[in-house]
Amino acid sequence: MHQRSFSELQGFSTQLGASTQWTKQDRAFRSSRMSGASTCRGVCPPRGAPLRARWLVLLLGSLLVPGAWSFLNEEQEELLVELHNHYRGQVSPSASAMMPLRWDPSLKLIAEGHAAKCIWNHNPELEDTGENLFAGTGSLDLREALEKWFLENLDYEFQNNSCDEDKMCGHYTQMVWADTHRVGCAFHLCNNMDGLEWERVSFLVCNYYPAGNYEDERPYVEGDWCSRCPENLQKCENNLCEAQGDETEIDMEEKTDIRSLHSP
Repeated sequence: MHQRSFSELQGFSTQLGASTQWTKQDRAFRSSRMSGASTCRGVCPPRGAPLRARWLVLLLGSLLVPGAWSFLNEEQEELLVELHNHYRGQVSPSASAMMPLRWDPSLKLIAEGHAAKCIWNHNPELEDTGENLFAGTGSLDLREALEKWFLENLDYEFQNNSCDEDKMCGHYTQMVWADTHRVGCAFHLCNNMDGLEWERVSFLVCNYYPAGNYEDERPYVEGDWCSRCPENLQKCENNLCEAQGDETEIDMEEKTDIRSLHSP
């Protein structure tokens, strides 16, 4: 049985890049791209379009892909969120403000559109969205796939924000990127995979918002668990910053200053 996380086949020695790696210039433009060549193909939103408009184009493109639907059921979707949040609460050193991930149906649809193409490469149309990929020739084991991503932490050095030579750490750093708070995944069974010499490939795609893996940034700020949670997320549950009371869905863009999560 063969298994691969995307970055294992890329040949990088120093990058963290299993998920797209963003530069500081990318970050400056992430809320509204104003320059540079677009990677969008087909129907594209105008430059500087709001995030929702860009996502609408991605979602429309996903619906146009034949067979763009996921084999994941609701129980598996819940398991993916549970596993992500479990690992986010297990980082070492401890994180002072780690956001919990919530399931996002829009991200799921985007993941479905890319998974259905059965191409062993990242979605080139993503801008503000991160992505992790996993492929195997056996039946898909979600626990094994996410454990494989998380165990990249063994090759990651937090203090100098580096990955061991000839190793990959980008799946891990995206999984535990502090201000990422939405995830959506899809699974597709590919008879053949463009880029892999395998047959009957189980292909898992997870998309994240906002994206992680920015150049020269650690995935989170070290400190006592939940010691720097935003004001509206003061409950510490499983080492994650949660809302008090019955408020479970938080508009992170409006209510939380996520910039503080990466600024000591």
